[in-house]
Amino acid sequence: MSGDLYSELLPLLHSPSRDPIRERVPAPGGRVWSFCPRHADGAKHGKRSLSLRPPGELKCFAGCGFRDVLHALRERAGVHPARTLGSAPYHNGNGAKRRDLGRVTGRWIYADADGQALFAVMRLDGPDGKTFLQQHPAGRGECCGAEDDPCKPVRDALGWRWGHGRGVSYVLYRLAELLAAEPSEPVFVVEGERKVDALRAIGLVATCGAEGAGKWRHSCTESLRGRRVVILPDNDRPGVAHAEQAGRELLGAAAEVRYVVLPGLRHKQDVVNWLAAGGTREQLLALAALAPVVRPPSQMFPKGVDCRVLDATKVLAS
Repeated sequence: MSGDLYSELLPLLHSPSRDPIRERVPAPGGRVWSFCPRHADGAKHGKRSLSLRPPGELKCFAGCGFRDVLHALRERAGVHPARTLGSAPYHNGNGAKRRDLGRVTGRWIYADADGQALFAVMRLDGPDGKTFLQQHPAGRGECCGAEDDPCKPVRDALGWRWGHGRGVSYVLYRLAELLAAEPSEPVFVVEGERKVDALRAIGLVATCGAEGAGKWRHSCTESLRGRRVVILPDNDRPGVAHAEQAGRELLGAAAEVRYVVLPGLRHKQDVVNWLAAGGTREQLLALAALAPVVRPPSQMFPKGVDCRVLDATKVLAS
C-alpha cells in the first residue's frame, strides 16, 4: 500500500463516541492502535485491536477483514469507499520473511452439486509473479488471528477464512452446471478457471480442478464418470503433463477421452489465446470430433515429442 493510504486512514481512526485522547494510542515506528469500527465501538471487543502502520498496513487482530474495516472507517467518517477489491496488496509472513503477494486479479467460487459454496481460489499478481491462494466460508461467529501470529488465517470482508478448510471436499469448477448438462454434450477439461469461463462464454461445457498442473484428484474423476471428455492442454510441458495425468485417471471412468492440441499456439499459450486469435466454437467442436479416442496405454504423447510441433492446422483445413 502507499503512504497516501496511511495518511488517509490515520484521522479516520477517531470515533465520535470516544474520547479522542484515548482513541488512538501511538506505538514505535509510526504504528497506531485503535478500536475497530466493526465492533460497534467496543461492544464485541473492549480493547484496541486495530493496528495501522506505515506505509498503510491496516489489520484488526480480532479477526475483521481488511475490506470490512476499511469500509467501516470510511462509512463512519462519511468518506466514499472508493478502493475496490484488488486495490490493496496481500502479504504473507512478517519481518524479513514478509513478501508482497500482489493484487487480486481473479477469484473463483467452487460449489457442490447443489450450488453451495465450498471454497474459493484467488489469483494474485505480484513482483514475483502469480500466486494462487484458497479460502473457505467461515462458520457463524468464527474469528481468529492474534497479535503474536498476524499471519494466522483470519476471516475477510466476505465472511471467508484463508485455506482450503478442514474436511472440505475438492470438487470440479462449475460442478452443478456440469451435472446439469446433457450427457451427450462433450465436457472440455482445461487447466484453470479462466479457461473454463472462456469456453462457457461460447456455449460449451467446461471444467477444471482447483490446484492447477499435476493435481488431478480422484473426486474429479468420479464427477466425470460416463461423460465424453475432451482435454485441452496448455502448450507447455507442465500443461501436457497435467493433461496426461487427467487422461490416465479418466480412462475407464469417462465414456471416452479425447485429446486436442489446438492449432497455432505458441509456447505457453492456451485455449484463451486460441479464441482471442479467432478460434471459434464450431472449429473447436470439429477438432474434438476428429481427435482419436484415447485407448490404453494412456501415454498420449510419444516420449520426447515437443508439443509445440503437434499442430492441428491441417485438420481444420480438411
